Amino acid sequence: MLLGLVERAEISFLRASLGGDPLEFRIFGSAISLRRDQARRFSVTRVGNDGEPG
Repeated sequence: MLLGLVERAEISFLRASLGGDPLEFRIFGSAISLRRDQARRFSVTRVGNDGEPG
């Protein structure tokens, strides 16, 4: 929760390091990095430009 990873928060994938770990995401205007095993603990839903899932 301290990083803003709360239900319904919008996140964007930015990039992965050359080895693929860690991964960088943008949430609430800040960039955070998570290891793949940490990122797997979160459930995400892709949304379209209209804000609807899909």
